[in-house]
Amino acid sequence: NIRPVVVAGYIEELGATLENAGRLSRAGVKVAIADPNEATHNTRFIQQLAGNAAANGMDWADAFAAITSVPASIYGRTDLGILRSGAIADVVIWDPNLKRTILDEDQLANARFSIFSGWEVTGWPTVTIRRGEVVYEGGKILAGAGSGQLAPRQRWQRP
Repeated sequence: NIRPVVVAGYIEELGATLENAGRLSRAGVKVAIADPNEATHNTRFIQQLAGNAAANGMDWADAFAAITSVPASIYGRTDLGILRSGAIADVVIWDPNLKRTILDEDQLANARFSIFSGWEVTGWPTVTIRRGEVVYEGGKILAGAGSGQLAPRQRWQRP
């Protein structure tokens, strides 16, 4: 009797390695990195996925583009995912050496709570620029309540 053997849960997992993003990029393929579970609550892992790709052979600039300009271009947006005059951009500047302890009272969201409270971390945001305006600096929100706006977009259509 011949019985099927499941090697991986999905066909795309066959031969999957951490080096594949770099291989594809070096071959000239534009690579976009997305959350493998397609869940918006996991978008915080996108930077980690790009870092993994860079640590495993993908050029750093290509890994960065894979989470910024390439996904934007897939949706036809030439004004997102890049830094240039006239582009829609939010920029966060980090001090990679700043050591902080995460505290509930430092959280700027209404909940004033963090599941990471008490953790000591190295690297902390120091400035946030939204569409050319400094809106956060030195631990203080400088923008007025409700001053943000949605990026204009067209309804998505399947390519």
